[in-house]
Amino acid sequence: MATFLLWRTTKKVRDRFPDIQNYMLGRGALRDPFLPSILKGNDIPAEQKMDKIREFHEAVFNHYKHKLSGDRHVCDKMKEFWMYMSFNIDPNGKHIKKIRKKSFSWRLLRRL
Repeated sequence: MATFLLWRTTKKVRDRFPDIQNYMLGRGALRDPFLPSILKGNDIPAEQKMDKIREFHEAVFNHYKHKLSGDRHVCDKMKEFWMYMSFNIDPNGKHIKKIRKKSFSWRLLRRL
């Protein structure tokens, strides 16, 4: 239902301002990585969403792993990423609460 309402609202904005070609999503795209598809009127089947989230996670993780020095820095960045992603993968907050309290090592991080 929320997806339909967002798409309908976007359609109203497009109808009212037809010259707008681009939207800035900011951190909303991290909280809901399917937001760009929703705004375009596309819907991703539920069975494909977790695979797409996993691919997105791997891309972000690998980027941080190559750009940052030390596992502590990578883990801190990934914690922030997980905070945003928890909206989709941990709606009751059970796992994100544990993540906030932990100090991660590479060994533990790979188990997640």
